[in-house]
Amino acid sequence: MVNYNLNSGVTTFENFDQNSYSMKGQSETMSLFAEAETSKISNLDISQNDAILTSKAYIPDDVKLDYSISTNTIIGPDNRIQVSNPKEWPYRATCMLYMEFDNVYNNVTGQYVTIVSVGTGFMEGPNLLVTAGHCTYGDVTNDGDYQDNITNPRFPNRIRVYAGANGNSDITESYVYFATVSKINIQKEYYENPTFDYDWAACQLNWNLGNEIGYYGKISDWYV
Repeated sequence: MVNYNLNSGVTTFENFDQNSYSMKGQSETMSLFAEAETSKISNLDISQNDAILTSKAYIPDDVKLDYSISTNTIIGPDNRIQVSNPKEWPYRATCMLYMEFDNVYNNVTGQYVTIVSVGTGFMEGPNLLVTAGHCTYGDVTNDGDYQDNITNPRFPNRIRVYAGANGNSDITESYVYFATVSKINIQKEYYENPTFDYDWAACQLNWNLGNEIGYYGKISDWYV
């Protein structure tokens, strides 16, 4: 794994697998806690909702579960629609991301500017955000006015996170579900050659936003 600290600008490298994971013991404890939380939906039809029942998610106590929620993916035809209640569960655990890259040279104006890219991510733990690798590492000087004809991918200087945002009115640092990314973790293969093959990233936030809004889960029995 490649770890990048946005506060210090330091890049480090880490061997990462299920045996070297320093939080391995706590992972089981957290999963047991999450299983207690997901027991709220134990009356669902297991044959049709097995992915939900085995998912290790944290749902805040003030959330009333909607049993009609499915586990469909968007692989195949894209039939997504805009939701009218993005600050309700489960939508609020999806985040809008603003990636800022400083000191990028504009060939037309001759000035160094800050480029802002927009992406999405989702909460996977108390302070864990999952997103695409290209949202956290890439060549921002390979097109248009910023083309420098050099392959030079880089990490952003800042990533701003807005969970459950509903339009531009929520894009402010006073927004109640606002956070910033402290650390970026990407796979070594993506760091060496940023292609779609390893296009994912795990980001640590500057506070436990997930404990406030909830976070999505996963099947996690690897620690056994």
